[in-house]
Parts: sequence; structure tokens; C-alpha cells
Amino acid sequence: MNELFRLIASFFLHPDFLHVLVWWPALAGVGILFLPLTLRLFAGFHDGGYLFARVLGLLLSAWLAWIASSLGLAPFGRTAAAGSLLLLGALNYALPSSRSSVRDFFRHKARTVVAEEYLFLLAFIAWALLRSLKPDIDGLEKFMNLGFVNAVLRAEWMPPVDMWMAGESVNYYYFGHVATAFLCLLTRIPPEIAYNLMIATLFALAFSLSYSVVSCLLLKIDPRGAKKAVAGGLLAALLLAAGGNLQPFVYGVIRPALQRAGVLEGEPASYWYPQARSFIGHHPPTGDKGIHEFPFYS
Repeated sequence: MNELFRLIASFFLHPDFLHVLVWWPALAGVGILFLPLTLRLFAGFHDGGYLFARVLGLLLSAWLAWIASSLGLAPFGRTAAAGSLLLLGALNYALPSSRSSVRDFFRHKARTVVAEEYLFLLAFIAWALLRSLKPDIDGLEKFMNLGFVNAVLRAEWMPPVDMWMAGESVNYYYFGHVATAFLCLLTRIPPEIAYNLMIATLFALAFSLSYSVVSCLLLKIDPRGAKKAVAGGLLAALLLAAGGNLQPFVYGVIRPALQRAGVLEGEPASYWYPQARSFIGHHPPTGDKGIHEFPFYS
């Protein structure tokens, strides 16, 4: 318990935690700018789709800056990022009805907003804390992903230069890297730190948005079942964001224990977590092998 307390305390007291205090309000601000559009699109949702606003805001603003650069209209950079966000935000609030709808929403749904913001922040902090245990950007596709983010940040005109093939442009699906670079520009957070913050953001969005969808659906079915809606939403969030299989437990714990006890032949081997998605057709070996993706791994 003391070790856990020291771990959490060191996370919050570390100088890099200041980046969290910039990143999270920036995301929330993007969402508020796009709340009028979101309230229209998610009119049937009990929560108005509040958390979806930051997804729409980030994707649409980053897309506008990206398409302007792709068409040679404006170089991709901090000015284009801020300009696209402010332009689209102003359009969201251009109509008086949009402004009044946002005021009414916060007046009537304040408790819902606080609860969902707390849920998002809790998931975000939890995953940022987990990443802080090993923040190194190496292994699997991490180096490539950071390389693409840096390529986007260095480019004035899209597509960016391919870091793998000199003289060629990126022809890989890279808009997620554009969105990450977009937030780097808005927050002035270095990409090597923003990378882990974006990973935590993706986890927090998967967790909180699935909660929003399922809890709103359950309230549609039973408007009086608020507790059931909350419980169902949390269960859905856990399954969608952290669902997995039993492979790590079976092959990382039970199998080595049985080998040490002499029940199974062979010496216990070291366990590497990507094995959890590559066990179909491998144990025992067959000619028909498969990859089993699941939420917690992704």
C-alpha cells in the first residue's frame, strides 16, 4: 500500500504532470467550442453527447488545417491549427439559438457534465499513470508512430515526407498522427510527451464514450432506471476499454506453475504481452494461425 501511495504521489508531483494540466483543459475547451453542433447531432442523448463534442471538435478542426495544407491554401502549423479551431468554433456559436442551447444545457445538465468529466479524467489519469511506469517510446509500432507525428509537425504542406523512404511522401493512414500533432501545436507540448498523453486520451475517450452511449440507451429503455443505466454504462466502458482474454493468466501464470511442478514438460519461458493476441494456432502449433485483437491490447 505504501509503495502504491509513493507511486501515485510521485506521478502527481513530477514536473511532467503540468502537461496533464494543460492537455486536459485544452481538450475540454475544444469540446465546448463544438457543443452547439454536438447538441444537435446527439439531441436524443440524455447527456447531449457532451463528451463526443471533443471528438468532433478535434477531428473537424484538424481536418480543416490538414485539408488547407493539402490544397496549398495555408501551411500546417500553430497559426493554422488555432485558426481552424477558432473559425469552426465561431461558426458553432454564430446563431443566437446555439448560444442559448448551450446555456440551457449547462443549467439543466450540470451534474451530468461534472460526472462525465470526472469519469473521463479518472480514466485519463489512470492510463497516464500506467504509461508513466514505462514512458519510453520504443517497442512494436511506437517509434514509427512518433516518427509520423514528428514528420507532420515538420511539414508545412501535406502530405508529410516519409521518414522511411527519402524523397517520398507518406501514403500510410496518418490522420490520427495529424490529430496528435494538432494538439501538440495547440498546447505547445513536445511530441515525445504528447505521445503518451494521446495514448491516455484514446483510452479515456473509449472508456467514457462507451459509458455515454450505453447509459443513454438504458435510460431510453427505462427512464426511471438511473442506477441501472450507470451500472450498465460502467460495465460497457470496462469491457470496451479493458476487455481481454485469459491467455496471459493461462500461459503467464498457470502453465509455468504446472511446468515447475512437473505436470507439464518443458521449462517455464519468459512471457511477452503481445503473445496474448497470437496464441490461436500456436499452442499447440497448427497450420491455421490467427491474430486475436482485443480492447485492452489495442
